[in-house]
Amino acid sequence: MIKAYKVKPLSASPNPPNQSDRQINWLQAFVGTALVIVTVAAYYSYSVIRHLALESLRQNAFEEAQHGAGEIDTWLARLKSQTETIANTPTVLSLDWSTIEPYFMDELKRNQESFKLSLIGKDRYLIANTSVGLQRQDLRHRNYLREVLKGKTFVSDAVVSPTTGVTQILISTPIWSTVSPTPSSLDESDAIQQQPSILGAVNNAVTVELVSEVVSRLKYGPDSYAFVLNSDGRAMVHPDTQWMSTQEEPAASLLDDTNTDLADIAKRMVDRQEGIELRNIDGRLQYIAYLPSKEANWAIAFVIPKNNIEHQLQPLDLIAFAFGMLAISLGVVLWRLQATQHHQLRQIQALTKATNQALEQRVQERTIELAQAKERAQVTLESIGDAVITTDAEGRVDYLNPVAERLTGWSLESAQGAPLPEVFRLINEYSREPVTDPVARCLAEGCIVDLANHTVLINRHGQEFAIEDSAAPIRDTNNHLLGVVLVFHDVSEQRRLQEEISHQAQHDALTGLFNRYEFERRLQQAIEMAQAQDSEHALCYLDLDQFKLVNDTCGHAAGDALLKQLSVLFESKIRQCDTLARLGGDEFGVLLEHCSLTNAKSIANTLRQAVEDFSFSWQEQRFRVGVSLGLVTVDAMSTNVANILQAADSACYVAKDSGRNRVHVYLEHDEMLAQRYGEMKWVSRIQQALEEDLFELYAQPIVPLNERFAGRLHCELLLRLIEEDGKTSLPGAFMPAAERYNLAVAIDRWVVSHAFQWLVAHADVFDRLALVTLNLSGHSIGDRFFHAYVLKQLDDTGISAKKICFEITETAAIANLTDATRFMQTLRTRGCRFSLDDFGSGLSSFGYLKTLPVDFLKIDGLFVKDIVDDPVDLAMVRSINEIAQLLNKETVAECVENDEILNQLRTLGVDYGQGYGCGRPQQLSTFMHEGSTL
Repeated sequence: MIKAYKVKPLSASPNPPNQSDRQINWLQAFVGTALVIVTVAAYYSYSVIRHLALESLRQNAFEEAQHGAGEIDTWLARLKSQTETIANTPTVLSLDWSTIEPYFMDELKRNQESFKLSLIGKDRYLIANTSVGLQRQDLRHRNYLREVLKGKTFVSDAVVSPTTGVTQILISTPIWSTVSPTPSSLDESDAIQQQPSILGAVNNAVTVELVSEVVSRLKYGPDSYAFVLNSDGRAMVHPDTQWMSTQEEPAASLLDDTNTDLADIAKRMVDRQEGIELRNIDGRLQYIAYLPSKEANWAIAFVIPKNNIEHQLQPLDLIAFAFGMLAISLGVVLWRLQATQHHQLRQIQALTKATNQALEQRVQERTIELAQAKERAQVTLESIGDAVITTDAEGRVDYLNPVAERLTGWSLESAQGAPLPEVFRLINEYSREPVTDPVARCLAEGCIVDLANHTVLINRHGQEFAIEDSAAPIRDTNNHLLGVVLVFHDVSEQRRLQEEISHQAQHDALTGLFNRYEFERRLQQAIEMAQAQDSEHALCYLDLDQFKLVNDTCGHAAGDALLKQLSVLFESKIRQCDTLARLGGDEFGVLLEHCSLTNAKSIANTLRQAVEDFSFSWQEQRFRVGVSLGLVTVDAMSTNVANILQAADSACYVAKDSGRNRVHVYLEHDEMLAQRYGEMKWVSRIQQALEEDLFELYAQPIVPLNERFAGRLHCELLLRLIEEDGKTSLPGAFMPAAERYNLAVAIDRWVVSHAFQWLVAHADVFDRLALVTLNLSGHSIGDRFFHAYVLKQLDDTGISAKKICFEITETAAIANLTDATRFMQTLRTRGCRFSLDDFGSGLSSFGYLKTLPVDFLKIDGLFVKDIVDDPVDLAMVRSINEIAQLLNKETVAECVENDEILNQLRTLGVDYGQGYGCGRPQQLSTFMHEGSTL
């Protein structure tokens, strides 16, 4: 309460001059002193209140900017997660564009935010993208690959696509094989070639227009705007188009702007600093809040007009202005009194009464105005969004604003005079231990004190709020400590979001189980524990059987529901101390800590039996799935996470190969595992052969045995793989691995392209041949992209299709009957012919002859090689040949090793013979020069 001072009226009766002068001087001194005291006190209160209010408003504006930047980071994190999910699907791991392209197209339809998806091989060349298809392009100069090669997902700056002209950002993520790399080993520029665990990378392109839409949705006040900077200082999103890059001309960097304030802010943004400052932006003083993105090397800035923040201080400034005018007025009055006191004393005495009345009225009016100013200051404190508590110099509560009353649970009346720790109880969020009183520290140290992280306020009713605060000393004009002002705000929602993000980083979004990252972290801890304590643990790797059937039959929604139900089932069958995680698609992992191999086997079989007994229902359909499990011990001899996961994965695949729905324990000298490792080594050698052109074509003649075919020169092109020592490997050694790991189609593409190129380049040889036969795998028969590839090769090379014969095995044709028939009919319309290899080896050979449009039957060598001595084989060959003639199909006998077999085949009327007795396979260069062969 401001006191109203009543001025004692001066006597109007005549007084001696000296006495009158003393009265006037006393009055002037009294009023002057009172005026100075009131002015200083009011100015000090105004300064403190205005400073606190302005700081609070600035902090609120910065927090709004943080919230806006957080929305952008949340959006980027979601894009990164989507890209990582795409990159780690089995389809992408194949690196076969023919299967990846439709998957990418489906992803683009499902995710409208993505503009383009690209596939990059481990040689840092672009394999293809969804805009232009297959187009090999050198990307080794791209900076973003450096970050991807460190094993993490990277969000690029805005770049203009050279192919589409669209300004875009790239979310780039590595494609991991089953062996994850150690990030520290990926510092070299050629790490992708040295680390076989990275197969390549996936680029997810998002247009800058979409980024601009995300930014435009942020709300930050009238006449305000936001812009985003690339890491080089150029604008990615800006309302002023002069800062935006185009395909024809890149925009200038804000670092080089003539406006030093803007250039200085841009430099701070590029240096990933954050803050809010009042700067000259766009020709006027404005607040600019800037902070770095947590998900990319960008920086986000919010330009807010100064008046948007400081307009709430206008009432306070008007009060101060009015009080200043009052002080000036009183000073003028005093000055006038002093100027006239040496003049007519009687006139002054006559005016004394009137002056007293005027002064009293003015003091009363100023008293009212000061009371109103105090009330306005009180309203300001009660209106701001932060909680405010003030204390005296002893740490006792003087004032709480309504926000502080709500958070603490104390009313102003009940809290006044109470020690602050009684009203403001703080504990650590995790340890639950009391936190040091910030006001006590502020009083002791005399400086601003910030609250420690992870602090929780427990209010009077036991409710808890996560808060952030600061305590600042209140001093008088003589720098004496009067008390402390404590400003704090509720950050419970912010911390909840941070915990949610942390949870998402460690858990699978679909099942809620731990994800691969968290599982590998815990596995690393188990390895270290085993090495330090000589303890024993176990890792169980689970891969569902027949999961694809559910997906293909009922869709991905059903597959997701199945994974969720199985996750709950798995959790119910393991110990509380065990760690269950989803490692990928339909793969799970269980880390069994402090568990012997015997107990681990028991748990693994319990999981297997639980899945076997489980029945999944979806829309009136019921499915049964199985699970194959690989089990490996984690002990002091275990080396690293990658090796253990590889061993468990290999054991799991052995379980699948052994008939599925079983448990296989990893043993160091396991023959089945050795076979799998051998196949995996073949995969690497096949990929190297495809990349470095280490395959070679051989030719073997097919000799006519029937006089009506005399002069028709045939040959079959055979494939060989050149080893490092110069020796060659036959297809029987490497094709099983190629077919298992989806490399057979790539090999067939190589054979078709190189065979056609060689035949076109050696037209003289090709002209003398009646037919050239090429072998195809069963995988290629069912691949529609391969069908299109063969047709394109025929068109591009202009080769005579009627001289080309494609040879497929009987088993592959029957297994892919519909696709094989379609493939044959399509190419036969172009003039190509077809041969059915190993005929007679299948159980239903004759049943499919009428269906398959083949021209030649190659009689399985199993029947031919003993035809001279075995009457049963002779009868089989005779019957096959007779049926082929009835169906107007020509026959070729395999494994013709000597003249006796050759003569017997001629007697039976077989049309052609092939084998060492007719001619050995030769390199194409040799085959071309030996005229006798042709």
